[in-house]
Amino acid sequence: MRLPIQLECVVYKTNPLRFLILKRISSGGDFWQSVTGGYEEGDTSLKNVAWRELNEELNLKKEDVVKSSDIIKKGQFEQEGFYYTEFTFSFEVKQSFEPTISDEHSEYKWLSKDEALKHLKYPNNKEAINKTHKIVN
Repeated sequence: MRLPIQLECVVYKTNPLRFLILKRISSGGDFWQSVTGGYEEGDTSLKNVAWRELNEELNLKKEDVVKSSDIIKKGQFEQEGFYYTEFTFSFEVKQSFEPTISDEHSEYKWLSKDEALKHLKYPNNKEAINKTHKIVN
């Protein structure tokens, strides 16, 4: 059973700084976002959920990651009458990393902060990119 806890994982590369965003398939809303996922019964930690989602959605392995953060942002949002607490992590990946996206997404892009913000639909996703940008710079 899914609990009212959501995770967001901001994936980025440096030199130059680029953020990975994913486009949800049309039946999933047809919008751009970072990697997201839910905390489920049986999950042991928020960070483990983040690693699971990164692997499921991007085929990202721990050896592809240069640096990962602890929680960089905590917030709440409402969706279809349900209230969720969202925790955000950031992950710097190797320059050579390119994702193999899951069937939840139709495409991906590596974009500058400003370009990523133009594509993202939800304010919490934009806040996560901005927060990561401040931490990295």
